[in-house]
Amino acid sequence: MVKLPGFLLVLLIIGLCHATHAQQFRLETRGNFGFIIPHRVGVSHLIKGHVRSGELSIEKETSGDKFWQYKWRYPRVGLTYFFADLANPSQLGYAMALFPHIKFPVYSSNRFNTSIRVGGGLGYVTKRFDPVDNYKNVMVGSSMNIVANIVGECSYKISNRVSASAGLGFMHYSNGAFTIPNLGINIPSVTAAVNYRIGSEIVRIAPDSIPEPDKYAFMAYGTFGLKENYPISSNKFPVFAATAELSRQFGYRSRLITNLDVFHNRALRPSATEQGLSADINITQVGLMVGYGLVVDRLTMVVGQGIYAVAKYKEDGQFYHRLGVTYMASKRLGLRWMLKTHFFKADCFEFGLGYRIL
Repeated sequence: MVKLPGFLLVLLIIGLCHATHAQQFRLETRGNFGFIIPHRVGVSHLIKGHVRSGELSIEKETSGDKFWQYKWRYPRVGLTYFFADLANPSQLGYAMALFPHIKFPVYSSNRFNTSIRVGGGLGYVTKRFDPVDNYKNVMVGSSMNIVANIVGECSYKISNRVSASAGLGFMHYSNGAFTIPNLGINIPSVTAAVNYRIGSEIVRIAPDSIPEPDKYAFMAYGTFGLKENYPISSNKFPVFAATAELSRQFGYRSRLITNLDVFHNRALRPSATEQGLSADINITQVGLMVGYGLVVDRLTMVVGQGIYAVAKYKEDGQFYHRLGVTYMASKRLGLRWMLKTHFFKADCFEFGLGYRIL
């Protein structure tokens, strides 16, 4: 019998208790049918069949009392518990996740709606790599992971309280090379759900005034991460980064981002010496990145493409990528979480602080 990790159970119960005290909320059950993508050489032996998964979500509709809710056409916010049978109980086991999400309306009519749901949070996999008992599992090096999820769906309003939906979804598990092996699990799926409203129907309003967003912002960030190198069970190396970021906002939803990045990845030094390079090689890298930011109130979801402009040693090629979120805790102070990758290879998770200069 698969047991739900205690901390996920506690968080789910807290979410349910909070929802029951709200005047209006929604419960949603979802079933998914998909497969694990064999995205790297040497993982096909782990894929034994289709992935069947289920979800339980709590959602709350926004009323428009905050201007961003109105500008995003009254999205829903919620909390989702995810459970999946990975079709290989001896090597991969089962996967669970608990994550907040936001569901953005794309098209709405009296009965027919389309939406995109985006979420991310904590994941747990019951079978991880073990050098003795599970040495063939090169996908998952740690039980704890970070998950990212996206669902696009069409829904039909059956009654004032009940709606049904169908669509496509994608779930990703990774620990960001904190512990290797970390090839990750990618699960595309077809999905169907039933959504039930509890409580009175929410009254939507338009705000009295909508503040004009600042067009330009200049931020300075400092981030830190840890990663492992091969061979497996080697030391964890610190990764430092400093970023100067200039952004230009367009409307209330979109932001063009340009970064000057300086990376100091100490995991590069042993890798460089293995290639026959000097142990004193300069491992500092300077990069330029252009990205897009999806703005939701104080939160910005970021995806960017970068190129190393100055680097004596480039273990994974000329290009790098970043995706993650930034959150403005105040007018000046920002919090940042990023996953840095080289195409589909995770480099490390980055956590840090930023300060708005302009």
